[in-house]
Amino acid sequence: MKIFIAGIVTCIVIGIVTYMRAAKSVVEPTLKQIADIIDNFLNGTSGPYEWQDFVTYPFKTPELERIRKECSDIKAKYPPDNTKDWCNELGKNALCMISERIKDEIKSKRKPTAKRPAPSV
Repeated sequence: MKIFIAGIVTCIVIGIVTYMRAAKSVVEPTLKQIADIIDNFLNGTSGPYEWQDFVTYPFKTPELERIRKECSDIKAKYPPDNTKDWCNELGKNALCMISERIKDEIKSKRKPTAKRPAPSV
């Protein structure tokens, strides 16, 4: 009986340690990846849980969390016209605008590349 209890305690400890390590190792997406998630959702090419995971699980980075929350709130703000959709057309337009805003932000953060001199003849 003591061996059985020791085995259960060991399994519980291993489970807790594994959970804590996994929680620390979660890599947050980049802005480009978030824009891609939104675009994939809008054009129907996202994975089966990609969108639901995105709008459900919070991020530690405030900027990413703000975007996630903004997208998540669209479902309530623009409820679907039928049960198979996540939001209505106005909501899809709002998501498209968020994606475009993110892409514009990415472009504005890029450093301009130096122009190469023209080859001399």
